[in-house]
Amino acid sequence: MDDSLSLHGGQVWLDGELVSADVSLAEGRVQAIGPALPEAATALDVSGQLVLPGLVDLHTHCFRMGFWGLNPEAYAAASGVTTWVDAGTAGAYTLDICARDSASAPVRIVPLLNISGIGLAGRTYESRFLDHVSVDDAVTAIRASDGWVRGIKARIDVNTVGEHGLEPLRRAIEVAEQTSLPVMTHMATSPPTVPEILSMLRPGDIATHVAGHTPTGMLVDGQVADVAVEAHQRGVIFDMGHGMGGFTFEIGEELWRQDRAIDVLSTDLHLHSLATAVSLPQVMSKGLVLGMTLPEVLERVTSRPADALKLGDGIGRLQVGGVADVTVLSMVDEPLTVADVRGDTRTAPARFDVAHTIMAGALLR
Repeated sequence: MDDSLSLHGGQVWLDGELVSADVSLAEGRVQAIGPALPEAATALDVSGQLVLPGLVDLHTHCFRMGFWGLNPEAYAAASGVTTWVDAGTAGAYTLDICARDSASAPVRIVPLLNISGIGLAGRTYESRFLDHVSVDDAVTAIRASDGWVRGIKARIDVNTVGEHGLEPLRRAIEVAEQTSLPVMTHMATSPPTVPEILSMLRPGDIATHVAGHTPTGMLVDGQVADVAVEAHQRGVIFDMGHGMGGFTFEIGEELWRQDRAIDVLSTDLHLHSLATAVSLPQVMSKGLVLGMTLPEVLERVTSRPADALKLGDGIGRLQVGGVADVTVLSMVDEPLTVADVRGDTRTAPARFDVAHTIMAGALLR
């Protein structure tokens, strides 16, 4: 059976710019990119549309376990997201269950391992019992995953850590140093505060929910705190992590104005954030609200999240020989009212509608 597929007449996102080109796919790989390519067994007319690498969502909870995890199958094709980074649903004690679950998923799932061995079985509290926060168990699980686990997740807020403060983060960093992986740190209700958390992070580590409304200390007198600007400038990656509480226009606009300090657009999509985060294409419209150009939005849902986790294999980029993940979007230049987690609204200048989602050469939509 001929599984070849070609896309014709679109604006293709290549090396940081949009170019007029066709794309040819076969055997799960990108075969060619260029003008006037021959039609494949399945040929799609994508004239006037954006042809992108499959979108990469750096922050989701898509392992079907516990309080947070949702089934990505119901949302994958409509969202345009082909690589879903599960941000710490699984810990060392539950990773094997999630591995079995992901094997049948219609999308690529890349996990970050929760520093707590029990992961997100419950709503919170997972790091209050430090016996579960085992460096040795986490390192063992990561090494046994044979490269599947791409980072360590530590939720650092008063509910999750209780009296232990920054200790779970210290242990997460120790795991990261032993495994040469980044840490993603969730910031929510303080203590610990934003300055305390950011001061510990290393270049290449990821701070998520950077524009959230509950952690203390991101803004001082209406401006981004010096410690936050310094962390960003030394290479800490600032991730939106929208979710139920992770994004406000007030903080997001100031982060962007002062230091363009939102490096990745992500949803934190889970069972309880569908009404607020909605989808990665809607989060992209919120990027436009913050003042991002179209190229700045596109790189924040493709190459930047892929590079943050060193995913390789062409994930996050369209390149000959790379994996045949493609998302085709229509950018509709009509005003769109969007809301943050507090219900504050803004008008985005455009919306992004998903026309096609292609995963490893298979047409999902």
